[in-house]
Amino acid sequence: MTQRVTVSLPDDVAQRLEQEPNASAFVAEAIRQRMVREQGRQLLADQGFNITDEGVARARARLAEADAKWTPERRQQLRERMGRPSGRRVA
Repeated sequence: MTQRVTVSLPDDVAQRLEQEPNASAFVAEAIRQRMVREQGRQLLADQGFNITDEGVARARARLAEADAKWTPERRQQLRERMGRPSGRRVA
């Protein structure tokens, strides 16, 4: 079952949505992803973890710092140690 919903969007978001062949599916997937994140936060909160937007921002910044330290050479060395060919990604 589906429902038709009308929303107002900022211009940049509306322009991005216009690029999608199936805007409804794109929006539905984005909202589902948000719902999963909210459920994850709620599960953690139920276990006593206080997840804040500031804490998430700090964690993302730390991850970005760590990721920035990985040079292409270092990534290649790790691939070789793991026996993976160059540039191959595992999903």
